[in-house]
Amino acid sequence: MDLIGSRASDLALGSDLVVHFPTQIIEPHTKGASTGPSTDTQRMSISSTRKTEVIGSHGRHDGDTGSPEVQIAVLTDRIRNLQDHFSGNKKDHSSRRGLLGMVSRRNRLLKYLAGTNRDSYLKTIQTLGLRK
Repeated sequence: MDLIGSRASDLALGSDLVVHFPTQIIEPHTKGASTGPSTDTQRMSISSTRKTEVIGSHGRHDGDTGSPEVQIAVLTDRIRNLQDHFSGNKKDHSSRRGLLGMVSRRNRLLKYLAGTNRDSYLKTIQTLGLRK
């Protein structure tokens, strides 16, 4: 095989056939880069202002982010946002798996709250409209 021409990317395989290899370097996909149309993560996630409102209305005191009532309220808001997301994205199974994890976490928190502070549990489910 002889190389012809000034480019090393041209390879002569016979007298009539010349194969051209691309000389352009293809960059590998980088993590976090956009892979297509914009996703609706803003709709699926809870905004910081909305989260602050939820924490303020369900917290035991100012700056309370860890009490079960607040965690349940934040999870409920995120679950409701995901339910809206599924009305237009029926085949989004990855998000559906995340939704099931959030529902399970909320149920565990509700079970804990019901066992430790029954009054707070009843108030929380009535305020959020859970368990009719």
